[in-house]
Order: sequence, then C-alpha cells, then structure tokens
Amino acid sequence: MCIQMQTRRKNSSRARWALNLHLAVIFTALMVNSPVLSQTASTGAIRGTIVDSTGASMSGVVVETVSSATGTERKSVSEANGIYTVGLLPPGLYQLRFLATGFETAAPPPVTVSVTETKTINIKMAVGAQQQTVEVSANVDQLIQTESAALGTTVGGQTIQGVPLTERNYTQVLTMSPGVAADVNNAASLGKGTQDFYVNGTQNINNNYHMDGTDINNYGSSRAGDFVQQAGIAIPNPDTIQEFRIQTTLYDAGYGRDAGANVDVITKVSVMPGGTHIAILSNGQKLQVSRLQSRILRERFLRL
Repeated sequence: MCIQMQTRRKNSSRARWALNLHLAVIFTALMVNSPVLSQTASTGAIRGTIVDSTGASMSGVVVETVSSATGTERKSVSEANGIYTVGLLPPGLYQLRFLATGFETAAPPPVTVSVTETKTINIKMAVGAQQQTVEVSANVDQLIQTESAALGTTVGGQTIQGVPLTERNYTQVLTMSPGVAADVNNAASLGKGTQDFYVNGTQNINNNYHMDGTDINNYGSSRAGDFVQQAGIAIPNPDTIQEFRIQTTLYDAGYGRDAGANVDVITKVSVMPGGTHIAILSNGQKLQVSRLQSRILRERFLRL
C-alpha cells in the first residue's frame, strides 16, 4: 500500500513538472514574439513592415537607426515576414535608413520616439543601386498608437516649462490627460506640492511611478504626496525633465502594479562630441560627466 502511494506521488510530481515546463515554453514563445518587449518604462520602439514594389515581404533588410541627439547608431534586420523591430530606444528624434542589395536606400523623415510607445514605420523599397538614397514617404502616424491599446498622454519638456507651475512640480499637469482628477492644490505645502490624483474612479493609492525606468513608488502610503510620516515620491526640477507619460488604462501588465495610472518620467542627459555626457542637476546647473558618472548621479538623486 505504501509503495503504491509513493508511486502515485512520484507520478503526480512528474505530471506537475511536465505541465509547468510546457506552460513555461508557451509563455516564453508568446513573450519573444510580442512587440511589448521592444519597450520598457523608460524607452520606446520603432516597428514596421518592409515590402518591395510588388508588395512582397522583404527579409534581410538592414535597418539603421541613428539618434539625432546623441549620434548613437543601432542596427537590426527584417525577418522572413518583412517585419523589423528596433527596441529599447531612449525617447527622442531618430533618423532611419533601410539598406538591401539591389534596392535603393530608403530614408524616411525623422521619427519621434516617446516613452513606452511603439511607432509604426512601414516602408516600400524600390529597385535600384544601393548607393542611391531615396527619401520615401513612410506610413507614419504620429497621433494614433496602433501597436498598443494603452491610453494616455505624453507631455514634453517644453510644455512642462511653459506651464505656470506654482510649486515647480510636474504632478500639477497630470490632469491634462482625460479621466484624471486631482486634489485641490495646497498652498501651505510650498516646496513640495505633490498632488494626489485619481484615474477613472480608482483611489489615489492605485498609481505606479517610474523615473528613468527606476521604481520611485512610496510603499509606505502608496500615495504620490506626503502622508503623515511618509514622504512623497521624488520630484525632479521641471527644467531637467525631457518628457513624461501617464498611461491611464489598458497598459501592459509589465508596467503597472495596480489598477490606476502608470507615470513614467524621463530626465535630460545629452551627449557632446567625444562621448561626454551633460547631466542636468536638480538646481538647473549643467555638469560634464561620463556615462557611468551620469548613472551614479541619477541613482543618488532618486535616493534624496
């Protein structure tokens, strides 16, 4: 009797192990083929389809992506179905070039990549010498996000600096996105002024905050502002913000930890010729630093 029970337990354990293995393989396959992996809480992506003049998909096309701000170049290759993906791109302006043997080099207009978004750029290649570069009119829709069902609003640094923020706090403009309501600004909290907000009827403790891809949530109270002895989230100088995006609904599970909004803030770090980074400090001063020093400054700032 004991031997039979042990045998059943072993068989049951093996069956569970096999089931978990199958589920892991299926999950990995789905995630690898998902465009969501092309972006994170601090980056965006460019994706599209490449075809020839007959409409047939083209594989093996080299896609060069160059950042207008830093000059950094990324390369990718289209797949058998003609789809290409350039992922993990810091927000900014990018120039694309498409190269294939026996076809003219295609160069669509510059594309603006926003945090957490995937821009769709579809290209039709023309037969010709590769040395010839042809400016093509790519199928680019800057207003409609077709790669994701997430709803939200992206606010650029110029907008943040142009809005009269009484307390120099970017949370005061989060209500520019539909479905967002905030508490009345408290004039007695000058110097802090972080406003708690509510998205689509959820509570003010249901929101998620990231800065440059780093989690800055207040796990003591789960609120953005101060509460009793709990400090609020880290608030950068508005002059240091490149852009931020608030996603209000239908965003990917990889971004959110709750049912409210997902707020992603990107700060400015520019690159001079020679690879020197310019870090914008919280007091508005500029400091020449290396890539590693820039990262250390950000980490220290988030701990303040």
